Amino acid sequence: HCSVLAIKSTGKVASSVALELSLEALGKDVCIKEVFWVPNADALLAIVTRAFVNIYDVSADTICPVVALQPPSGRAICAATVAFDATDGRAILAQMQDGSLYSHPLPPTLGGLDGPVTIEREIFVPPDVRGSAGRRVFFSPRSRVALVGYENAAALLRLSPDLSSVAEAAPLDLRPHTPGGGEKAEQPFCVDQVVDVGTVWGQMMITP
Repeated sequence: HCSVLAIKSTGKVASSVALELSLEALGKDVCIKEVFWVPNADALLAIVTRAFVNIYDVSADTICPVVALQPPSGRAICAATVAFDATDGRAILAQMQDGSLYSHPLPPTLGGLDGPVTIEREIFVPPDVRGSAGRRVFFSPRSRVALVGYENAAALLRLSPDLSSVAEAAPLDLRPHTPGGGEKAEQPFCVDQVVDVGTVWGQMMITP
C-alpha cells in the first residue's frame, strides 16, 4: 500500500490519499521498492516495483498513472530516479536487478497515457566500474552526476548531455576500515541512500 499524508504545522495528519496500485494482480513477488517525489513538480509521485515505474499525479488521479514504464523482456527493475539532461529535461534512470542501466525521457507535460511503455534505451556502463547486481541509482541535480550502487561495487557516472551514454566513469571505494583503522575490508558497503548535501559540486552523503 502507498498513501500520501498532508501534515499540519502541529504535526497532525490533516488528510490522506491512498494510491490504488493493484499489486496483488501482478504476483506475490511484486512489492514497492521505492517511492519518491518527481523534482520540479508539485504533485507527481513515482512508485517503483520490479515490474514497473509508474508516476501518478496525486492531485488528480490515484488510480491511473500519467507515466507507466515497464522493464525490457526478461528483466526486473531494482531502483529508479529522475535525472536532468543538458536542457533540464527530465528522464527516468532505471537500474535492473542484473546491474544494467536504462534511461527513458519524460515529456515536458505528463498526461494522456495510452498504455505501458517499455524502457528500451540502455546506458552501457564500463565493465571496470560495474558490479554484479543492481542495488541503487541516484542522480545529483547539483553535481550533474549519477551514482550507481551494486551488491559489490559503486561508481560515479557523468552522463552525456542527452543521458544516453556514459561520458566518464569512476569507481567508489566503499570498503570499511577493519577494527583498529588498519587495512580495508574486502567486502564493500552496499549503497542504501544517497542525498545531496552542502552547496558545492560533489558533496553527497552516502548511507550504507
